[in-house]
Amino acid sequence: MSAQTTNGTICKLVENNKEWASEIQAKNADFFQNLAKGQTPKVLWIGCADSRVTVDLLTKTQPGEIFVHRNIANRVPSEDLSALSVIEYG
Repeated sequence: MSAQTTNGTICKLVENNKEWASEIQAKNADFFQNLAKGQTPKVLWIGCADSRVTVDLLTKTQPGEIFVHRNIANRVPSEDLSALSVIEYG
């Protein structure tokens, strides 16, 4: 992938994020303020880093309802400090 294509892709993602934030703000003016208050998820989801699926779509949940750790093949080997940190935090 060329640098120009990469930059164009990143610019598109940033623009999409701005549009999403505006749409969310228009639907729910308190959305971001509520997220800033913290999170108290009841579930830790360890899932695959597959880009085709997202936990919120699969579970019909909102941000903050599920604590998510994504990795390759849903594995939690004893040497994976990232996964172990998530489990300790969760």
